[in-house]
Amino acid sequence: KVTETVEGVQTEVKAIPNKIKKAADDKVQQVQDEVRSIPNKISKNIAETTDQIVTEIKATPEKITNNTKKAVDGTVSRLEKEVQEVTSKLLPKSEGARDEKAKTNLQ
Repeated sequence: KVTETVEGVQTEVKAIPNKIKKAADDKVQQVQDEVRSIPNKISKNIAETTDQIVTEIKATPEKITNNTKKAVDGTVSRLEKEVQEVTSKLLPKSEGARDEKAKTNLQ
């Protein structure tokens, strides 16, 4: 029985180098596969990034137009209010009423 156990242990010990070699070969293969896939991953990332940039560039004129329109509308609205405020301060109430009457008569 001891002999069988010793022989079993010897068999296991003899198998260790092959197990190590197989594990190392598997790991090398895995690393090689990963390295081979890097160019495709880079190409895919570049393509996706380029698509995003192109999409942003295409949308930029419309964004600029919209932002400019909002800014102009806001400025015009603010200036109209300021003109009304200044006008109401400068014109006495009676003149304002007279101006309103004149406007009504002109129409």
